[in-house]
Amino acid sequence: LDSLSEIQSIKGNLDILGTSLVDFTDIDQLNYVGGEIDITTNSVLESIGPFPNLTSAYDIFISLNGSLTSVDFSEITNITEKLEFFSNLQLSTLEFENLRTLTSLRLRFSSQITDLSGFGSLEEVGSSFTIWNTGMTDLSGLSSLEKVRFFSVFENAFITSLSGCPQLTEIGIQLRISDNPLLTDISALNTLTSTGPSMRIFNNTNLELCNQSFISNLLDEG
Repeated sequence: LDSLSEIQSIKGNLDILGTSLVDFTDIDQLNYVGGEIDITTNSVLESIGPFPNLTSAYDIFISLNGSLTSVDFSEITNITEKLEFFSNLQLSTLEFENLRTLTSLRLRFSSQITDLSGFGSLEEVGSSFTIWNTGMTDLSGLSSLEKVRFFSVFENAFITSLSGCPQLTEIGIQLRISDNPLLTDISALNTLTSTGPSMRIFNNTNLELCNQSFISNLLDEG
């Protein structure tokens, strides 16, 4: 990527697909991308970032990078649309410390992601937040999260509780918690003061709903 070493702004998309890159050290001057950042099927890529001058993005999609272990967009404060990770099987470290808002956050088929400590400043997900088939045991790292519109946690083999987001007070439209075989505790949802019209909690084989204070509180209010 030597030819991009002096580029600061890209009006359209940045697509890095099927390359032999190991890292992105040659594009650290980048401060603006107007379209989607798509980083897909780079088999030997080990790290993405840091991008010290990039403070916002429109859309980021990172998928099918078999050797990728870390992603660093630490300076970004806002993503207009989605941030999605799909089937990066070695990915364990996500650095988004300054990110406060985005429309959609999706973590899918990323079994080495065990916590979300790199999202400590995230306050609001305007649409969907999906945690699907990760290595997480709880929601640790989401210490600032307050609002989500659609919140889905499903098919996570190791998750035992939903603790880790103590400021979460509002799920605007739908809460889905399903197919998490080790989940036993959803009391962390007691912080909610507003929930939408749809709540689906099912196929969590070790979760006894009758013993959950969150459910009891809902029934009392109803």
